[in-house]
Amino acid sequence: MEPVKFSLPDKLPKYPKFKKEIRRAPARDLTLSKYEIKIALKNALRYIPKNLHPGIAPEFSDELKTRGRIYG
Repeated sequence: MEPVKFSLPDKLPKYPKFKKEIRRAPARDLTLSKYEIKIALKNALRYIPKNLHPGIAPEFSDELKTRGRIYG
């Protein structure tokens, strides 16, 4: 059995607008220290190609600050 391979595009799609009318799980509190936030972002980015980091890091940071988790 061969491992599943996938790749990300060289360019990220446009960031979608948040739709308030869609039901979601309640936002969680952000209880991490600045150091822990840095580690969380670093961990979330480790499987993303480095050339995509400038575009996706702000999205991950926003998710962490507004929803309490990085859902990616």
